[in-house]
Amino acid sequence: MDSLIPQGIPRFEQQLDPSASDRSISTGALLSNPTLDLSTSIESIDRCIHHLFEANVERYPDHLAVVSTTEQITYQELDDRANRLAARLRSLGVQPDMLVGISVERSIDMVVGLLGILKAGGAYVPLDPDYPHERLAFIIKDTAMTLLVTQSKLVAQLPQNQARLVCIDRDPSVDEEQGVVPTEIATVQSHNLAYTMYTSGSTGEPKGVQIEHRSLVNYAIAANAEYEVTSADRILQFASLNFDISAEEIYTSLTSGATLVLRTSETIAIDTFLQHCREWQITIVSLPTAYWHELTIKLETDRRQLPPSLRLTIIGGEKAAISRFRAWQQAVGQQVRLINTYGPTEATIITLCSDLSELDVDLERVEVPIGRPLMNVQVHILDPDLQPVAIGAPGELHIAGAALARGYLNRPERNATRFIPNPFSQEFSGRLYKTGDLVRARADGNIEFISRIDRQVKVRGFRIELTEVEVVIDRHPSIAQTVVIVREDHPGDKKLVAYCVADPRHPLPSNSDLRNFTAQIVPDYMVPGMFVLLESLPMNANGKIDLPALPAPVDLSPDLQPNFVAPQDRVELELTKIWQQLLGQKSIGIKDNFFELGGHSLLAVRLFNQIEQIWGKSLPLATLVQAPTIETLAQSIRQAADATIWSSLVLIQAGVTAKPPLFCIHPIGGNILEYYPLATYLGNDRSIYGLQSQGLDGLQPPLNRIEDMSTKYIQEMLAVEPEGPYLLLGYSLGGSIAFEIAQQLQAQGKQVDFLGLLDIPAPSLDLNPIRPSLLRAIPIHLNNLWQLDRSERVKYISDRLDRRFKKTDYREFVIRGLSELEAMPHLLNLIDTNFQADLDYRPQVYQGNVCLLRCRVQSMQHALFEDLGWSDLVDGTLTIHNVPGNHYGLLKEPNIRVVAEILKRSLSS
Repeated sequence: MDSLIPQGIPRFEQQLDPSASDRSISTGALLSNPTLDLSTSIESIDRCIHHLFEANVERYPDHLAVVSTTEQITYQELDDRANRLAARLRSLGVQPDMLVGISVERSIDMVVGLLGILKAGGAYVPLDPDYPHERLAFIIKDTAMTLLVTQSKLVAQLPQNQARLVCIDRDPSVDEEQGVVPTEIATVQSHNLAYTMYTSGSTGEPKGVQIEHRSLVNYAIAANAEYEVTSADRILQFASLNFDISAEEIYTSLTSGATLVLRTSETIAIDTFLQHCREWQITIVSLPTAYWHELTIKLETDRRQLPPSLRLTIIGGEKAAISRFRAWQQAVGQQVRLINTYGPTEATIITLCSDLSELDVDLERVEVPIGRPLMNVQVHILDPDLQPVAIGAPGELHIAGAALARGYLNRPERNATRFIPNPFSQEFSGRLYKTGDLVRARADGNIEFISRIDRQVKVRGFRIELTEVEVVIDRHPSIAQTVVIVREDHPGDKKLVAYCVADPRHPLPSNSDLRNFTAQIVPDYMVPGMFVLLESLPMNANGKIDLPALPAPVDLSPDLQPNFVAPQDRVELELTKIWQQLLGQKSIGIKDNFFELGGHSLLAVRLFNQIEQIWGKSLPLATLVQAPTIETLAQSIRQAADATIWSSLVLIQAGVTAKPPLFCIHPIGGNILEYYPLATYLGNDRSIYGLQSQGLDGLQPPLNRIEDMSTKYIQEMLAVEPEGPYLLLGYSLGGSIAFEIAQQLQAQGKQVDFLGLLDIPAPSLDLNPIRPSLLRAIPIHLNNLWQLDRSERVKYISDRLDRRFKKTDYREFVIRGLSELEAMPHLLNLIDTNFQADLDYRPQVYQGNVCLLRCRVQSMQHALFEDLGWSDLVDGTLTIHNVPGNHYGLLKEPNIRVVAEILKRSLSS
């Protein structure tokens, strides 16, 4: 299965012939153990796939076959239209095994085109209209294509070619006045080709996998039996036609009498996906594992519900995380069956499947199993000498049986190395397909995926040959050598990274140059996320590229970074040295962004402390929002005056529309730097302002009442948004201030359209051990604390926090934070004042709606209060969203992505 969207197969052994042996696993002792042998047989596969469809036309002529948002078609109508197209294609010379291109948008025309080609005897070759012209041109040339089925509006988008175009929405049938022309399908036999699909190629070029009718029929019959598909099912058509999972969706539906429902481009968004599945009454979906991972996060953190119509979810394409499986079980339980699958394109969509609904969620498993063989499929786990390995031992997975492809088109050498003679078969023509996948068998007969043996990878469910990407990049005139790898610097976040050696005869290319060049040749999913220029590639003792020695992107030398600009004067040079020390990176250019390099608010405190020590300039931390690079920050230092008029209002991001701005209120530390990365995820459709504490500059006294802070902030808000409506967001302490601002605005007759609180307990909830000020937790006054020796100070704080706070993460946070603030006592005074103001705040009931984002990880006391105490203070709708992580990781990766998605949806509603 070479797709974003996989599938799976529950087993119904009682319906099968136990005497047959067409479904088995060979792993040494496992093969000889009759209790573990999977032996089944299915009905004859000596037919063509359209024969199965035509049988359902007889059974369900008036049943809906395909449905889109704009039209629908019955089985009889679909058969009539496909027959007319088939007659047209036969008149143009289509014969068995002839390759016919199809380039159409997702529509009923797409399904008509597929069936028409098959009924005419041809084999279809998908050509996704969104693919780069060069890749489409290669496929057309490699197949020697002479006919291409398309739509009128797509003709201009096709690359130059010699194929005759058949516009399915414009060309007439052979003689429509004579009615439907019966098809002549007797000449098409089960050993003829049904389709040829192109996958990423290790030789640097995509390769066409040739699938015969009997293999596709074998899969369709088996899948329908295993999934128990009936005419009552509505199956979502999700995958691109260029991936073989589309064949699973289309033919499983059309050969069972079910209804195929075509998704729209908007269906990809998870919220819209759930909405559409509910509206369209979908019963079966096939999803890429990466997409399913995101769906489980939504179900877990946002309490979204799967549509009641959904009965089966099929996943596959890459490893399924055991943590996501557990989350699924907790959120979904037995409401929807979950099937995990595995299968390369060369073995017709699916080889193995595992019914995860049968697994015990409490079991400690290293991997989610990929299952057991599909009917009429045999798998063998072998060592390099093609000998079966023992149970539990790793070995390469080999596939045999009815599912195997004919082979690769025009690749005899590749066929000889991947489709090898089967030593376990007595048939002269028996073959094994070497998958290149390292797996192991468990004692219960299930198989677990370990890794790839070769350089083929799966990223977000897409199968990618790294060599193909390297060959494409090497074609750039400025590149002499390239190696591409997959980096996973953050768990679950796989990215392609290209390491390139520049050709000294040409100028150094930039990241954008290389990205744009590559994107013109390969699909988006094959374009590396980062291009790294090196003087040379590291080599090991054997003269091979030393892949583990390739540097992380942040460790590059300055002269090898595209767009690197060195310091231009003394101010920029000094700032560069400070950044290098704070951020732990050797090479930083003056145009690099502080936040993109990993900077955060605590590092910003140290940065501005050093700026004051060196230049004597006391700049507000918010300066970094508007001047996040060394170049712009140096300009702020040069222009800074000793007497600066303080403003709490800071423009974080300018919007491109006239939508009401979002005002973000500072947390306990008084600065608004936490909102900077959030603003980038929210987008630029509206302006985003921050409101920082008075006293942050150390020159003015901090305000000590929430009410006074709110009054001051409203005055500054009115200067940029005098009429409203107003959108307010507060993180931690900022939530209490935002709550008071909303009440004061309402008292002035102003309209508040949005009030968002980010993980802040209601002031009336006095159970949180974190809320008392540090003076209550640490009896010594903070100003006096700094008079102690550093080691004594840290020990004192640590001992006190050990007694009061049992949560290790909070204890370490306080110690680290106080250490960072050591040289800036005015900030400690501000924090303590803000703490006390929050303790003293007694709000009134708010007459409006509130959106509360609550971290899943809470103190023991707060875990008892789902609403964090806000229900008693809100006379309106209180919407609660649970988000991953704890309080201090809320606006950091990866949790910030979830927060931003919730806020975007809430702000637009």
